[in-house]
Amino acid sequence: MKNSIPFSLAVTLIASLAIPAAARDLRTINRMNVTAPSASEIVVSGNAIRGARSYWCAGADYSIRRLKANLTDRLYVVGPFDRSHKTVTFSTSGTRENSPSVVVLSNTIKEVGASLSVGQARSYCPDQDVYYSQ
Repeated sequence: MKNSIPFSLAVTLIASLAIPAAARDLRTINRMNVTAPSASEIVVSGNAIRGARSYWCAGADYSIRRLKANLTDRLYVVGPFDRSHKTVTFSTSGTRENSPSVVVLSNTIKEVGASLSVGQARSYCPDQDVYYSQ
């Protein structure tokens, strides 16, 4: 009896820790995969049918659906395109530790510091008007 309380508490704690990690993963509107290793980083992976635009779309989709970002918020490339893993790491945080001194305003995913508003990145999503109006 004495051991059952700590065991049940341990099971509850483990289960509660697993939920936030699962809640952070998302299959986006353009069929890319997004994981969030931290509160401000988004890792987008998958086969990008539309090149860089696919990665930006997925980052925006995640930012809007999971982070409740505004269209005027910004996405920053903090981990450039990794060809071998087909990933790009974005950040929604404009803090000094992960943003360069010069921000590149472009849809490139190959340069750290490239930045788009969430609204501009969302415009790269297929059928985004229909999807986001629901």
